[in-house]
Amino acid sequence: MRTADDAVGLLAKYAGSARIVAGATDLILELEGGQRPGITGLIDITRIPGLDEITMDEQG
Repeated sequence: MRTADDAVGLLAKYAGSARIVAGATDLILELEGGQRPGITGLIDITRIPGLDEITMDEQG
């Protein structure tokens, strides 16, 4: 997976059973503890260029 479009495509393909993550320490603990039934996959976006920061401009 190399682009945001790739990530969105995977999210659509696995609708309802996958989650997008960038770190996800808390989510991993919840999955291991059985607190998130139905999630069978994680889509890691940490290496997709442009998704590694949050910026704010005049519009929000």
